Amino acid sequence: MKSQTNRKLLEALSQNWQAEMRGFHTYNAFSERDSDPIRKRILRNLADAEARHAAAWAKRIGELGGRVPQYEGKAGGDADTLASRVGGPGVALRRLEIDESRDIAK
Repeated sequence: MKSQTNRKLLEALSQNWQAEMRGFHTYNAFSERDSDPIRKRILRNLADAEARHAAAWAKRIGELGGRVPQYEGKAGGDADTLASRVGGPGVALRRLEIDESRDIAK
């Protein structure tokens, strides 16, 4: 029973790690593309925060005897999805906030 519980926990933590890494790559891509220096810095700070969150999940995965997963997403995260491109940067960032809230709820 304990090993099944541990597997489920490691899977959940790995999914959290993937979500944080996707966020890192997404914010990073938006930061690289933004021409406004203030918004660019904010996006870079958000990318850095996502990387710190991923590192925390990676540490916990290791503590539980798991292996840190490989990032499975795109280099630009979700920055190039149709939904992100159609509404422009403002809508894309709002979607990221909603996704972040969902990930936190998990």
